[in-house]
Amino acid sequence: MTELGFPLSKYSILWTINAGGIVLIQLILSYLNQYNFTSQEQIIFGISSLTISFVVLIFANQYIGFVIAMLLLTLGEATAFPAIPALVNRLSSRNAKGKYQGAVNAWASAGRALGPLIGGIIIETTSYIWLFKIAVILYIVVFILVLSCLKILNGKLTYFD
Repeated sequence: MTELGFPLSKYSILWTINAGGIVLIQLILSYLNQYNFTSQEQIIFGISSLTISFVVLIFANQYIGFVIAMLLLTLGEATAFPAIPALVNRLSSRNAKGKYQGAVNAWASAGRALGPLIGGIIIETTSYIWLFKIAVILYIVVFILVLSCLKILNGKLTYFD
C-alpha cells in the first residue's frame, strides 16, 4: 500500500475494519446458527472468502480494493476459524477431544509462528503479488482437502451435523 502512495493511516483503518467486522460477523453468525448454518458450511464459506480476498489483493491498486479484500478476509476468518474447533469437538470421541483440540491449536500456532517468516522470505525474494498468488494456491489446496475430508467423514459419521 505504501508503494502505491497510501499513508500509514489508511493501512491502520483496514485493521479497524477487521476488528469491527469480526464482532459484527460473530453477531450475524449467532443468528444464522439458529437456522442450521452448519460448521461445514461455515468452513467452506470461510475458506472461499479468504481465497477471494487474496485474489482481490492481487489486482488491488486503489484503496477500495484493499477495503474489499479486508472485508472478505474478515468474513473468512470470522466464519471458518471458530467453526474448525467446534467441528473437531463434535467429531471426536469424548476420550480423544483433548488430543484433537490440541492438534488444531498446535497447527494454528505453527501457522502464526512460521507464516510471517515464510511470508517475509517470499516478499524479500519476489514481491507481495507473489505472496498473494501463493496464498491463493495454498487456499485452493486447503479447500480441496477440506471438501475431500468432509465428503469422507459425512458418509461415515452419524453424529456429523
